[in-house]
Amino acid sequence: MVCCIFSILLSVAVTAQRLKTYTVPAGVEVKEVVPANEIYQFSQFVQGLVIFKDGTSAPGRLNYNRLIAEIQFIDPKGDTLSLANEQMIRTAIIGTDTFYYSDGYVRQLAGGSRVKIGERIAFKEYIQKPGAYGLSSATTATNNLSVLLNRRSVDLNVSQELVLVKNTNYLVGDKFNAFVVAEKNVILKMFPDNRSAIEDFIEKNKISFIKPDHMVQLGKFLDTL
Repeated sequence: MVCCIFSILLSVAVTAQRLKTYTVPAGVEVKEVVPANEIYQFSQFVQGLVIFKDGTSAPGRLNYNRLIAEIQFIDPKGDTLSLANEQMIRTAIIGTDTFYYSDGYVRQLAGGSRVKIGERIAFKEYIQKPGAYGLSSATTATNNLSVLLNRRSVDLNVSQELVLVKNTNYLVGDKFNAFVVAEKNVILKMFPDNRSAIEDFIEKNKISFIKPDHMVQLGKFLDTL
């Protein structure tokens, strides 16, 4: 039903800071529609280091694949693979960027040892059957993007399309690198002794929790408390 897609996209919009939508017709490869610079964080795989919670580490050529929300590497054979056992990863340093794993990968934007501001970019996918005015009459999550990346989406019926919704969230992390969506109330609870100073800073600088430069500014301030 028409209201179905509206309700789904609305629920996505509530938690997402920025949305971008791509429609992939049946029989068309995802990479033919979604540009490479949207799929990958970096234009090419760069030298990096994965540091595990047990203190061990492994170097490699790394990149963050936003489409499937995984950090990938190039193996000695030249194949592109995803890191396994993500819960065992403490940090992944790719070039000058640092990623943490906290129910998904988060790229650090600002902060230090006490508090961190992070960015999470990922895609959500839906199958939609075109209806009146180009809207969906039925939408369900597919959860098979990694498969569709590597072969043509022939499993989609000719009357179906794959809709990919890219969203960006900004998160705040504690000294244990546990991240949650950055909201004013969440931050005030993290710093109960500095509520007044934080509220004044947010008000004075008109901080928007959906703008990356504002979040960087806030992160730098919080790390001085």
